[in-house]
Amino acid sequence: MKLDWVDDLLVLLDERNFSSAATRRFISQPALSRRIQSLERWLGVTLIDRTTKPVGFLVPEEQLKIEFQSLRDQIFDLRSGLRDASQASEIVRVGAQQALTITAFPDMSRSLKDVASGASFRIRSANREECVAMFLRHEIDILICYETDQLTAKIPFDYGKRIDFGTETLIPACKSSGAKKRQPLPNPIPLLLYPPSSFLGMVVRDSCLRELVQNRAVDTICESAFSSGLKEMVMENMGIAWLPRRLIRSELENKNLIDFGDTLGRADLRVTLFWNLNSRSHLSSEVAQAIENMSAR
Repeated sequence: MKLDWVDDLLVLLDERNFSSAATRRFISQPALSRRIQSLERWLGVTLIDRTTKPVGFLVPEEQLKIEFQSLRDQIFDLRSGLRDASQASEIVRVGAQQALTITAFPDMSRSLKDVASGASFRIRSANREECVAMFLRHEIDILICYETDQLTAKIPFDYGKRIDFGTETLIPACKSSGAKKRQPLPNPIPLLLYPPSSFLGMVVRDSCLRELVQNRAVDTICESAFSSGLKEMVMENMGIAWLPRRLIRSELENKNLIDFGDTLGRADLRVTLFWNLNSRSHLSSEVAQAIENMSAR
């Protein structure tokens, strides 16, 4: 199996179109189709329903995304680990919820490198439950996650030190029509939701959905655990999704997206870092002290 095949499948899952996926992969559509077929032969499983448009999948899409992203991460972890062992480089292992990889990790890494210039990072993106599990298994040094008062990460005190890293707000975002006057909400309201059992799914349900469904008709168009995927669906005018404000800041400023929070409700989150106390054993004193200093600030 080639790693390119895994990347091809992940892009196809995003695009749901062979032509668009091939363009993103900088190859021809027939070449992409052959590579997906090679992956299917290697697996011994047919993944793609080629009779439907957009492209359909014979295995649940969320399962494919999670499993193949995890496989890709494991391959890169193996490669990085072998390189680290040979080069004795200073690596800070970070696990973050998917949206926080985009919105919070850059700020955290800059803050750390301002003090510990020799540090570099290996980041793994997953849902909150898996990120917490990685932290408790001592597979990562820093956990970046969302919390609420009711839904904390439940990290034992002897495992990690809590570092507050700001706040975030989930806002119901809708594609702008371009009109000067804000368009009315359709009836029923088309929603793009997080899975009900996921952290963000529970937050949206408790903060917004319970009241909304009592007063308005809604239609669930799609569910996805990935905020960036929901954002793309919103940009394609498929429906309304509760998205982290920092993830869509530029789209709101450019008026490509509209905030319907005054009507549909918003949800407030804390952004929290946890510093794995066990990590002092393999990180340099400079890097460990830099993380401790972040906690002190």
